[in-house]
Amino acid sequence: MRFQKYPSEPGTVDKKDIPEYRFVETKKLPNGDTEHIYEKVNTFFKDKEGNEIPKYPSEPGTVDKKDIPEYRFVESKNYQMETQNMSTKKSKYILQR
Repeated sequence: MRFQKYPSEPGTVDKKDIPEYRFVETKKLPNGDTEHIYEKVNTFFKDKEGNEIPKYPSEPGTVDKKDIPEYRFVESKNYQMETQNMSTKKSKYILQR
């Protein structure tokens, strides 16, 4: 997957910070090209039963935990979600009423 704002560049270029993505690794390809691998990151706000908290939808990127009325912060979890063409890192904050 190519990023619209980050096209291929000639020569060897250092990895970049790309909003909503986390750098995974750099690979040297057989033809000599350098490829930087990234994964998409999303943050979810859920209760202990795994339900999304109303009015607090998932957000792209890594987001700080929030103070949500009637809930207290319990824990933060990170996990991978693999699809056919992309690996997505998801963060979720677990809250309890």
